[in-house]
Amino acid sequence: MTWNGGTRIVYVGNLPDDIRHLDLRYLFREEEGFGRILRVDIKNGAPGSAYAFLDFENERDAADAVNRRHGLEFEGECLR
Repeated sequence: MTWNGGTRIVYVGNLPDDIRHLDLRYLFREEEGFGRILRVDIKNGAPGSAYAFLDFENERDAADAVNRRHGLEFEGECLR
């Protein structure tokens, strides 16, 4: 996972090919203390190469998401 300071958008890589918008919204849900996600943009290419961009409401929430979820095991893979 990466976040470049000054933006609300977070890159989430190493996702399963069958990832859904709802899966990502659940993983970064507000009930867990994450900020509101405005948009989820999932990209699928070759098998095993799914990734997404999450647009958070503010920069602080984007940075918090990366700090708390980078390296987390999700469906057998580590988020990056």
